[in-house]
Amino acid sequence: MATDAETWKGKFLAELFPEEKTGWRGYIEWEKYPERREIARQILSSKTFPDEPEFQFVPLPNTNPILDGNRWKAYHEALGLKSIVDVSWATVLKEKPDLIHLLAFPYNGETTRPQLLSGKLTDNKYHFIRNHGGVPDIDADAYEVEIGGLVNKPVKISLKDLQDPRKFPQAEVTVTIQCSGTRRIEQIQEYPGDGDELINAPWGEGAIGTAVYRGVPLKKVLKIACGGVLPECQHLEFMAPTPTSSTPPPSPRDRRASTTRSSDSRGGVGGARRCGKAKGRGDVRRKLLRDRG
Repeated sequence: MATDAETWKGKFLAELFPEEKTGWRGYIEWEKYPERREIARQILSSKTFPDEPEFQFVPLPNTNPILDGNRWKAYHEALGLKSIVDVSWATVLKEKPDLIHLLAFPYNGETTRPQLLSGKLTDNKYHFIRNHGGVPDIDADAYEVEIGGLVNKPVKISLKDLQDPRKFPQAEVTVTIQCSGTRRIEQIQEYPGDGDELINAPWGEGAIGTAVYRGVPLKKVLKIACGGVLPECQHLEFMAPTPTSSTPPPSPRDRRASTTRSSDSRGGVGGARRCGKAKGRGDVRRKLLRDRG
């Protein structure tokens, strides 16, 4: 959260960008407040940020983390949100210290070959992370999911209730997920580009993992908690601090509609933690893989 010592035009940043989501420390609501986004734009436009090097003529750093994400850190700090950066990295060091850290912030990390091949299921501490923002800092006892729009009954549901089998039927699914950017390093060898851009995080082949997820099927949540969706409902929109996405609502008759609100996982990324250039040029990646097993 923003500190009381930081101001913009006489107002504290903590007042301009308040936390307001129960159970989620550091969550700033942007979607509902275009004026808040405009203030953030003005603040960022008033600052001078250092340019990150383009790895067009120099190799990637032989470090771990490979890239620091300095510009993204600077953006957060300018808005008084440095704590999001600090909490994210502290969580990584606690829960995922042995990954190959591609980008320190927003955190992106991949699994080494030995970690990936150690069993059919990927241990949670080795499961890759693909992020576009800070690692969520959740208070599980207070966290709520809000469902509104074209439903029969808008609701707020606590994480505790979602995990209670007496209130919602729990399901388990074994899923292998993979980032589409896996092996991007092979393309980056030809054009490394701007090394600190999130889209260019130097993924090797470790952005893949298999886990057993436990949670409530989405269609059960909509039926039990909301009494179903209205006839005119065509899509579900998932809203978070980062860009939103939408998907057609699950039909009770559609066997493929088994989307699960995962609240627990074995051998994979947890429900509160979501589911990149050259020394000639891919040598840095290969060396990291060799050095780490």
